[in-house]
Amino acid sequence: MFKVLTLADADLWQTYLERLPREARQVFFTPGYYSLYEGPGKSARCLVLADGDKLVMYPFLQGVAHTSAIGSGSYADIEGAYGYNGAVTNSSDAQFRAEFVGEMEAYCRQERIVAEFIRINPVIQENLVTSYLTLKKVNENVIVDLWGPQKEGCMNRYDHCVRKNINKANAKGVSAYVLEAGGMSEALIDDFVRIYTHTMDRNQSTQEYYFTAGYFKKLCAVLRGQAFFYFALLDQQPVSCELVLTGGHAAYSFLGGTLAQANEARPNNLLKDFLINDLKGRGFDYYCIGGGRQMGDGIFKYKSSFDKLGTRDFFIGTKIWDEDAYDLLCQDWEICFAEKIPQYGRMFLKYKY
Repeated sequence: MFKVLTLADADLWQTYLERLPREARQVFFTPGYYSLYEGPGKSARCLVLADGDKLVMYPFLQGVAHTSAIGSGSYADIEGAYGYNGAVTNSSDAQFRAEFVGEMEAYCRQERIVAEFIRINPVIQENLVTSYLTLKKVNENVIVDLWGPQKEGCMNRYDHCVRKNINKANAKGVSAYVLEAGGMSEALIDDFVRIYTHTMDRNQSTQEYYFTAGYFKKLCAVLRGQAFFYFALLDQQPVSCELVLTGGHAAYSFLGGTLAQANEARPNNLLKDFLINDLKGRGFDYYCIGGGRQMGDGIFKYKSSFDKLGTRDFFIGTKIWDEDAYDLLCQDWEICFAEKIPQYGRMFLKYKY
């Protein structure tokens, strides 16, 4: 049985998700999460193939693919929402997985899908259907094993500098606390946005990484029980923060930041230690911190200092379903937006920028 679900079928979508094993029920596959990203020109879809107890489901955003050479509405493309994505399954049956790929191909032909782009979740790679994709390692992610080799405490896997900075933060009077999304007030959301935006400005981030207070308010409404806001305080004022999304057996560092003027007190080191122990207390197995902008950069080195053994490869998955249309879109984009080539020219779906 093959179905195409939309957010109008959110209850059924969630029901299918709950049929998957715990480790596969990640927050990035939920209809609530996809409701944050549906908008003009992109609609949330979830393909489902079920056969008895065997199940594959694939949530994604279907968007319009066009530039001046191809009229609006002529073609579409597929991209996962911000975060990790892909077709998730509870079955290792190669024939069943191949059947899903066949249904996927027929769907893409019917919908005139040009291309597909996803980011592979390094926590659950074995639960993803990737045989039809071209996989490319683009980075490394840090995943803290909360119940790892040294079960007596996660701090034993920290670098010496992390332990030193946690002690420094304690000496400076830094404290930390956590609130479930449902407990966030508008004032606290504004505090979070202020710290996060300050960090994006300092890092000269592109516009796609900025989120409004309205986005976080909606997130708090649709991801109750799966979103936790962690704050570090210095002189009783929020100076560092992190939003963690949870699902199945894993928790994910999603968005956060630290005020530059507070860095000397090392509030983020203490905050990370606090949330790692909090997540462990909540029964999660893994905390995915993510990676840097580039392989081995300073951001990655900072994250890896919290688990020296926790590095895993991070892959993207791509598929061109209509080579002629894809080539035309890319060539037309390069002609019309030559000034964007230095920044976006290597992007798989560059014509969307």
